[in-house]
Amino acid sequence: IDPLDAETSNNITIGFGGKADKFSYTVDYYNISVKDRIVLGTEVTPPDGPEFEDFSDLSFFTNAIDTKTSGVDVVLGYRGIEFGKGKFDFDLSGNYTIQNERDGPVKNPTFVSEQGQTIVNQTQEALFFSSRPKTKWILGSNYEIGKWNLNLSNTYFGKTTFFQQGLATESTPVTEQFPDGRRFSLRTEFTPKIVTDLAINYSVTEKLTIALNVNNLLNVIPEWNFKAETAIGTAILADAAAVKNQSNLITFNQRYSRMTYDGYHFSQLGTMFNLSLNYKF
Repeated sequence: IDPLDAETSNNITIGFGGKADKFSYTVDYYNISVKDRIVLGTEVTPPDGPEFEDFSDLSFFTNAIDTKTSGVDVVLGYRGIEFGKGKFDFDLSGNYTIQNERDGPVKNPTFVSEQGQTIVNQTQEALFFSSRPKTKWILGSNYEIGKWNLNLSNTYFGKTTFFQQGLATESTPVTEQFPDGRRFSLRTEFTPKIVTDLAINYSVTEKLTIALNVNNLLNVIPEWNFKAETAIGTAILADAAAVKNQSNLITFNQRYSRMTYDGYHFSQLGTMFNLSLNYKF
């Protein structure tokens, strides 16, 4: 295994912004290319030799791939809207990912290639590129009246996809996309969701504040479904028993049915309340 080398990257960003009375905006485009990205590879069979006789498999860090990522960030704000005796502020911010993918073949060590294996498979690539939302937006509103401050934010998490280890696979010709000659018959797809958070603050004095924060106010939880990648995957989805078997494999027999063992597209499960008393010295 070659010694690790430093990653190198080129980052190009261009944007514009402006303000007109109570309205402000910024729009930024970014394009990032990373060479020799360091990743922790999937498990592979070790090479022959007495020094590896007690190992069933190996996983190690290496400069495995080059990647390209690009997208757009947007922030819009409208402030100071008078309502009753108080004022409203509104903000909309978000990101849309245009490109997030591997650039070129996987840089496998020689002994890995000779054994028909790869250190970056579909599961690894899904972890790097598609297990986070392609788009995410936050719409926030803030109302301040007297000693009270109320903030309500709604976060939209876009669709994500994943290929969990344990899902059905099938043989395929060795290509740049499938360097180990295997592809998944199914994928999991998490549906878009909106999570609402509420914050209420009351200033008892200039130094003493009481704050109530409620995360995931409406108790939104993840939802996912199987999607077919191939004809074999379509046949699996037509068989209820086969679908249940696939589901059991990635949820530890339904113990983690909401998010599967590899996680999910947003991190707050259930509603969380937090009441605090803050004093500024």
